[in-house]
Amino acid sequence: MLDSYYYDHHLSELKPWLLGQKTGGSTVNRKGKPVVEGARMLGRLKLHYVAMTRPTHLLCLAMRWDAFADGELDILKARDWTIIDCRRSAE
Repeated sequence: MLDSYYYDHHLSELKPWLLGQKTGGSTVNRKGKPVVEGARMLGRLKLHYVAMTRPTHLLCLAMRWDAFADGELDILKARDWTIIDCRRSAE
């Protein structure tokens, strides 16, 4: 899957779920009450759920390298993701 853009970068918006910070389609606010994600995000979650559950052997997500903050790639590695840097090296 390649990160595309419609109002925002699709896969970058899924980072909290990939990093294990969120599950499902709702979050808990500061008062401890569940808040449902917006309609656009729920649509993205549904589409990506379908797309990510279809592969039987390999799932590849192509995202911008600068979409990740310090330590987030280490979290993904700890969650058994293989990270490959496809940027061209300066020659």
